[in-house]
Amino acid sequence: MDDNLSRAARRALPAEPRPKDVVVRIDTREQIPWTLSPLATESATLDVGDYDLAVCPGQVVIERKGFGDFLSCCGGERARWERQLLRLRGVLSQLVIVECTWQDIERGQWSSRLSRKAVVGSVIGWMTSGTPFVFGGRPDQCDAIAARFFYVEYRRRWRELRQMVGAVE
Repeated sequence: MDDNLSRAARRALPAEPRPKDVVVRIDTREQIPWTLSPLATESATLDVGDYDLAVCPGQVVIERKGFGDFLSCCGGERARWERQLLRLRGVLSQLVIVECTWQDIERGQWSSRLSRKAVVGSVIGWMTSGTPFVFGGRPDQCDAIAARFFYVEYRRRWRELRQMVGAVE
């Protein structure tokens, strides 16, 4: 490879990406999407998850669950949810973010017939099968966690790209 081209390519890639360089795609079916500030966002119809990293579509994914929706996944919507989890496990990097705290789960104060033990057991089972969960609290807290997750994943790929460019020299 031409030395001048190789040096130019490396100079074109700053040492670290800026948050505004990161573009996250938000599924068009999200009713009240997170802002993911300071990252950039765009709407798209996603095959898996509610949010993904635009530079690697369908490979760095977040599934967002409100508390009520999450409880449905532990009960009546369990079969559909478990099919969705299988699709999630097929991606490079996935995360389920639930808009409640673990203490909310432990308290078990909800109107459905689901027991606290059933919900806890479901979560532990899904986690031991390879799906990471974060119980992030309020929606704004979950939004911040999601933005950080996408930035860190983007930065990881950025660094890999810089290493490949350097290896070609």
